[in-house]
Amino acid sequence: MLGTLSSQNVLLTSVGRRVALARFFKEVLGGRGYVFGADCDHTAPGLYVVDKGFIVPRVTAEEYISSLLDICRRESVKLIVPLIDPELPILAMAREFFLQEGILPLVSTYDVVMIGYDKLLTAKFFSENGIPTPKTALFEKAADFLEDYDFPVIIKPRFGSASVGVCKCASPEEAKFYASRIPDPIIQTYLSGEEITIDVLCDFQGNPLSIVERKRLKVRAGEVERGITIKDESLLK
Repeated sequence: MLGTLSSQNVLLTSVGRRVALARFFKEVLGGRGYVFGADCDHTAPGLYVVDKGFIVPRVTAEEYISSLLDICRRESVKLIVPLIDPELPILAMAREFFLQEGILPLVSTYDVVMIGYDKLLTAKFFSENGIPTPKTALFEKAADFLEDYDFPVIIKPRFGSASVGVCKCASPEEAKFYASRIPDPIIQTYLSGEEITIDVLCDFQGNPLSIVERKRLKVRAGEVERGITIKDESLLK
């Protein structure tokens, strides 16, 4: 136990290889709080650049939340920053539990999280709000109508992250092959072109503080490895 340096102690969960991010948190705190890291893999580099690292169960384990709560209590952590998509719904379901302990998980409510995590709900939300989005359907419902699709198409898990299981399929046969090998597959029309990410920094009340547009140049495991900031006012309207 490092002690109770201040109420600004932070826990980065699923810290993995995010060494630069861990160092950034330490730099910003500037000695006003400790930065802790948690991961299920003892070889995760991020565990060794934080002030103290913890080995915890996998995010899907029943005891995951209780292990985080134990760390927060012992180390006077007041802010939890989750770093992978699969743990967002899990933390969101336990959000009120942490808040009662005076600990803030940096995660939206469960319903909001699922709009982003469930790719079918994402497409539905966009369509209902007039936002152009690729045609999206459960593969099992589209399997008998593949001739209505223009190939190539995208086959991917309904729930997923880090680009795991995402396949560009050139034919109905290829689509069926890959769909049989991933959980809860969905089918989407394929879109070509440059990928732009828009990052929005909000305060704890949800008010936007800053917006940054980035063009993704190289992506690894779903995360940008190289990118360049751009300024396009049309994207912000």
